[in-house]
Amino acid sequence: MLSLLNNFEDISRWVGQHHEKLNGSGYPKGLINKEIDFESQIIAAADIFTALREERPYRDSFSLDITKEIMNDMVKKGEINGEITNKLFNIVS
Repeated sequence: MLSLLNNFEDISRWVGQHHEKLNGSGYPKGLINKEIDFESQIIAAADIFTALREERPYRDSFSLDITKEIMNDMVKKGEINGEITNKLFNIVS
């Protein structure tokens, strides 16, 4: 929907890439590393953090410690940006 609005091209691209993973295992295009905008990488980390910390109808929320473990494992697998993830945890800790 954002791509239909004038002057939202950048935001549309960032949102469209936020499920991509640095190692190419994401979607919709299987982009890797530098092909993924830095802003998209920030949105991805924030989205993952929020999804893990929120209670969902099918599960309880994860603790901050478990969230850190999960996201740090994603960093080790090359899925998300380690620098962004570390900065995020510095903010929320």
